[in-house]
Amino acid sequence: MELAAPRPTARTSYGIRSVPYNSLISRLVAPGAVTDSVGQFPRLLAGTSWEEVVRRRSLFGVVALLMIFSMFGVGPASAAKHHERDQRGDAPPRMDIIRVLYRNGPGTVSARVHLDDLKRRGRFNFVIGPPTDGDVAYVAILKIDRRGRMEKRFRITGPVGGSPAPCHFRGRWRASRDMVRVSVPQSCVEDFGGRRLYLGSRFQQDFGPVVRRLARG
Repeated sequence: MELAAPRPTARTSYGIRSVPYNSLISRLVAPGAVTDSVGQFPRLLAGTSWEEVVRRRSLFGVVALLMIFSMFGVGPASAAKHHERDQRGDAPPRMDIIRVLYRNGPGTVSARVHLDDLKRRGRFNFVIGPPTDGDVAYVAILKIDRRGRMEKRFRITGPVGGSPAPCHFRGRWRASRDMVRVSVPQSCVEDFGGRRLYLGSRFQQDFGPVVRRLARG
């Protein structure tokens, strides 16, 4: 079974605390400001013209939206991310994973892996499984042969072996930047259901860090 060996890793929290819209607005109001009859928008100065009030309301609305996006940690079309460094020197440089970036987005789930000294040859496995410790996972395999040709395979693995599975995923192998990237459509792994995934990586004999419950962005 082609699963990445579990490693101790720092847990990352993706919980989001709901904040009422009015409380976000209230944080933008200077001390001593008074509000209108609805109690939502500030009038910082008495006798302010209506055009100025409308302008300030629009400004507060824009700033409030920016605060919401920054508190959530995502934008309208962004993905949940997990970045982690791996121990350098635990494998030969040509296969030594030194850092990974996993993304779980609305349309795709991906891994970007940097190695110490990537060559134009080797094999990379991107493991996608359920958030629980199950025996079944999908593996996206990117391989460069001796002639420099790229081969892509997608398999489902289990306790008694594995078999090919249909999936058209994307892969990039950039030796000049010591980077490998694989992006798999969410439709290829929808069997697991839910919005959290186990993600792991392996280059040749070197296992990269894993994240066990990465929420979808």
